[in-house]
Amino acid sequence: QILKGSAKIFADQAKFTATLRDKLSKEKSATGISIEYNRHLEKDIKRLDEEKQELETRIKELENLDEDSKELRDQELAELRTKLDTLAKSFQEAQDIDQQVYDILGQHSNQIGLFLRSQEVIQKINTLIAEKDSRPNITLDQ
Repeated sequence: QILKGSAKIFADQAKFTATLRDKLSKEKSATGISIEYNRHLEKDIKRLDEEKQELETRIKELENLDEDSKELRDQELAELRTKLDTLAKSFQEAQDIDQQVYDILGQHSNQIGLFLRSQEVIQKINTLIAEKDSRPNITLDQ
């Protein structure tokens, strides 16, 4: 918005400069003016032409800045969308893992939260491994 506002101000100044230049050109072509006044008008016309050219250059620069800022904004939005998608996927994965842990423990866990439930799952797995290791190996020969 600021860039558009500045561009409008510069465009209005360029129009005003062009209007002044036209008036000075008409006055210069009028008869009965002195040579010195004529030179003065020529200098003013030249100065106004230079100012108009500078204003047009600034307008183009502002338009380029506006395009650059739009491209940058679009790029930042794309990056934020990607980050949001990644976070949503990670969150869904965490919920899935939490559900799996809950499914394993069923109603037997009083723990709340994935970390505490995971520790309980690991403890149950270790207990089952220990029970398996403590059983005597029975073979067909016995």
